[in-house]
Amino acid sequence: MATYIATQGVGEFMAGDEVSGFNAAQIKTFLAEGVIKEIDEPKPAPKRTTKADDKEG
Repeated sequence: MATYIATQGVGEFMAGDEVSGFNAAQIKTFLAEGVIKEIDEPKPAPKRTTKADDKEG
């Protein structure tokens, strides 16, 4: 599912807020007008291992 951020006030949302509750037609219109933008879902950072992790066990 896509995530959208307001670039300006829209409905109850202010610029920078994650927006939700709009139907597909509204989202399409808001995207075309630049009122919202789609953001990429953050990917979890890969687990970092240390030498201490390797010695466990």
